[in-house]
Order: sequence, then C-alpha cells, then structure tokens
Amino acid sequence: KGATSWAIISSPNLSYKKLYQFYYDSFVTLEVKDPISESTITLIHQDVRVTKGFDRHHVFNIISGQESKSATKETEKKKPIVLGSTLALTKSIATMGSDVKSGLSLKEKLINQSGGINGRGIEIIFEDDAYTPDIALKNVKKFIKDYSTNIIITPVGTPTLEACLDLIKKQEILALFPITGATIFREKNLTNIINYRPSYTQEVKTLLKYIVENTSSKRFAFFYQNDAYGLGPLETAKITLSRMGITEWVDIPYTRNEFNIESAVTKIKETKPDAIALFSTGVATSELIRQLGSENLANKILFTISFAADNSFKTFARAKGMNIIFAHSVPNPEESDLPIVKEYREEIKKSGLSTSPFSLEGFIALSIFAEAVKNISGEISSEKIIVVLENIKDFNLGGIKLNFNPEKRELSQTVWLDVGQPEWLKFDKSEVEFEPKIELIKTGTKISESIPELKNTLTTTVEKPQ
Repeated sequence: KGATSWAIISSPNLSYKKLYQFYYDSFVTLEVKDPISESTITLIHQDVRVTKGFDRHHVFNIISGQESKSATKETEKKKPIVLGSTLALTKSIATMGSDVKSGLSLKEKLINQSGGINGRGIEIIFEDDAYTPDIALKNVKKFIKDYSTNIIITPVGTPTLEACLDLIKKQEILALFPITGATIFREKNLTNIINYRPSYTQEVKTLLKYIVENTSSKRFAFFYQNDAYGLGPLETAKITLSRMGITEWVDIPYTRNEFNIESAVTKIKETKPDAIALFSTGVATSELIRQLGSENLANKILFTISFAADNSFKTFARAKGMNIIFAHSVPNPEESDLPIVKEYREEIKKSGLSTSPFSLEGFIALSIFAEAVKNISGEISSEKIIVVLENIKDFNLGGIKLNFNPEKRELSQTVWLDVGQPEWLKFDKSEVEFEPKIELIKTGTKISESIPELKNTLTTTVEKPQ
C-alpha cells in the first residue's frame, strides 16, 4: 500500500511484569529509505510505573545496528506533526467516516513520501466514535493525554463535535475542517474552530432556490434528525420558503441512531408533499425510502444536504430509481477537472479505492493544513495555525477558491449540486441570498400571524400599513 513506516509493538502485560520485570510500553518504528543502508529503526518506550512520557531518543542504523547520534538529534528536531481525528468507523455512518479517513490517509502518504512539511512528517491518529457523542469526547481527551496533541482534524458529525464544544470554547483543542455544516460551529467568537465547508444554511438555500425555480413544488415535507444536525437545516428551510411565499409543509422528526420511522411513513402518505427534504443520515433516509416504496415517491422531488450524500446511500438510491438532488461541499470527485481533484483521483486509483465526496473532502482538508503549516516558522502551535488560516484571502487551492469568513469561520462559500448530470452545478454564496417576499398586512393583524417564522416570537400589531 505504499507505506514507508512500520511499527512493532510490545506491551507490559501482567505476565511480563511478574516473570521478566518488563515495565515498558515499547515499540519501534522502521523507516525504510533508499538506499537501504540509510534506513533506521527507532526505539520508543515509556516506563508504565512512572508514565513520564515516551523516550524517542534511540535511533539505530538498520544494517550496522550502530546508534546514530546525529540521527537522534535530527529525529528529535524533526519529530512528526501529530493530529487526532475522531470519526465513525462503525454503526450508522461508518461508510462516511471510512471515506474521510481514506482521503486523509492518501494526502498524509503524499506529504510524507515527499519529505514532509518543512522536513517534518504528518502522523494522524484515528479513533472510532461510532457517531456517539460521549465516545467522541473520550477520543479527543485521549489525543491530548496519550498523544500530546490538541489539533483535531475533520471530526465527523454534529452531535459528536457538539460534545467537544466546551473544550473548543476553552481553547483546549483546535477543531479543523469538521465534517458538519451546523450553525452552532459558526459563531464569530468561536475562535478555536476553522471550517472548510460552507454551512448547512447555505446548502439549504441553494437547494431550495434550485427546486423552487426549476420545479412546481409548493408542498414540502421535512424529514430530519431531531438534534443540532437536523434542526438547523429545518429552521433555515422554513424561513427560506416563507420568504419565497411558500408556507405549506409538515415536520417529520426521527432520533439519531434509531430508525423507527413508521409514523414518518404514515405522515408522508397522508400529506402527499410535492418535495421531501432529507435532513437525515444516509442510513435513516434509505430506511424511509424502503418503507415508503417507489409507488409513494413517484413524481416527488427528493433533496438532501451533503452529510447524507455518501456513496452507499447514492448507490442505494440509484438502485431504487430515485432521482435525488444532493448538495455537496466539494466538486464532482469523478468528473471535475480542477487540479486538486485530478491529484486526488490519481492517488485514489493507485490505492485501489473508489472515489467519494467525503474522501475528497478529507484530502482537501489535509491539503489546506499542509499549506498553512508551510508558512509557520519555529514551533507549530494551534495559535499559529489559527492566525495563518484566518489570514487566507483569495487563495487558490488547486482550483478551489478559499477566503476566510470571520463571521462564519468558513474558508469555502461554494456549494455544488448533483442533479443527476455528470457536471455538478456550482453556486457561490452571493447567488443564493433571497430577498424577502413583501406583502401588505391589513391593519390590526399580528406580525406573527403573517410571517410564519416569527410565530411565537413577536406579538406587535401593525397599527398603520407602511
């Protein structure tokens, strides 16, 4: 698979401690170089009785066995940049998590094989959180305690990242390019988070603009995950449709990691919407489609935000004959001619893997990180990384335009729509901002009765039409 580093592990279990007085968490890394005579083997160990941290000072030539003092100093000086990544590798969104990991690993290998960043390699520690908040939080704390890194790259999912929000607010961790578009991570004062992708708000506005302008849909159903992931897009959709003069919809919630959706199926059958918004995971959406059956989805417009657009769900939808409109935070990984996508495609084919929007996003995320770190002199810290990323302006990353937006803490303001054609439609933020639909309100009518998104918020009456 192109690996240039190998590890051999030894552990101080109870038998070793008692029989051999062996008390070391110990492993070696084997660095294979050309010629082989320059290859090294490094002993890394820690005494578990005191746990003062790992000693990385003992580097030996693989051929002669001689300890290299110069290599020891160089290894200490050029130790790898360690990043942590907590994502779902099991349960409901395992396909997405595995794809993100693949994209990160591809770019990690490219960076390390080309000599690293300013001579330093990248080491990403991956931990499975099964899309479960408390596990994600444990993983992040493990990165800090066991791997001495507070830089978390591409954490996957809204509820899992929300569990770490206090650590972000306290500036104990730096969350880079999370795979979520939730608005709770786009606050101006949330300085220790940098988003690559645009928000779900922008994705929803883009989807609705396209659907309202290109179809005759007037009645909507919102199938959504009943937490921070689904509620944000839901509220955006309601406000956006209201501004466009559309007020007929039905809410259909479900609970994360639980797919008892009989009531959702019944509501859709009863209300017969023209369009169904899927603010849900791919697994939950697949189950909804399976239970509804094609006869109840004929002539309906289905659309979803990027989080549900993994390859497994797309394959399922195509097999069922469903023409679903997908929002994406990246261009088409199979067809785009952008240089960074071509580079990604070349590398993923070498690895024998399939392309996917999420592996491309992981590839792009680590590419942004590498470009940022190149510009840092001296010790690499989360504070320095933030400064570099916050100063990105009109940067071209292999054809993808990046501009840091301090209000939303985003680098990209572009959404791509997959409407079933080889070339995905590209929309920048300025193209999807809506002007509210203005109508006269008769004297004495409550504003909250006339503008649905303000219901239960305002009670002021209009004394005189303006």
